[in-house]
Amino acid sequence: MKTSKIILAFTRLNDGQLGDHAMAIAAAMTGNANFPEPLPALADLNNGIKLFSDALALSKTRDKVKVAIKNNLRDNLELLLINLANYCSYIAKGDRAILASSGFALSAESSTAKTLGAPENFNVQTGSNAGEISIYINSVPNAKTYLFLYGASPIVNEAWFHAVSSNPYYTITGLVPGTVYSFKIGATGSKGQVVYTGIISKMVV
Repeated sequence: MKTSKIILAFTRLNDGQLGDHAMAIAAAMTGNANFPEPLPALADLNNGIKLFSDALALSKTRDKVKVAIKNNLRDNLELLLINLANYCSYIAKGDRAILASSGFALSAESSTAKTLGAPENFNVQTGSNAGEISIYINSVPNAKTYLFLYGASPIVNEAWFHAVSSNPYYTITGLVPGTVYSFKIGATGSKGQVVYTGIISKMVV
């Protein structure tokens, strides 16, 4: 059986390419009858694009604070695109023509992807330093990368911060001590499929 998959390698794009790709996707999704109720909403995507584009322009001075803000907004935009890609894949159900209308880049047609195992042994632990949290799961069979999602509780409109790694463990730094954060991990397959853990909430010290 042949399947079509969205390419999720947004981290390989430079800042300018990511902004251009996101705008092309937003344009293709606008008024697209194949995807009547996008999730996240196109208004959220367009807002994410604008915030990132504005921050990118300000970061040209190489001011460390402005660069950090730009990088954070880039992470948010990548997560919006990943969530939208998952929505489009769910709606298209492998139909390449429908999926192509989304504006996302597609992989070459290939055999059905290997099934991902279920994430197991999800743990959230206080790090060695203030404002640090270490999160991990056991290695997931057939997973290529891992998404580490986090944000101050409660999470509103799926507005997670995220990091990506080839390893099933990650230490998050710069969190606010005394604040309760929510965490979850996603394992991503070679064809863009993702399986997530549940959510664990923990106060940062």
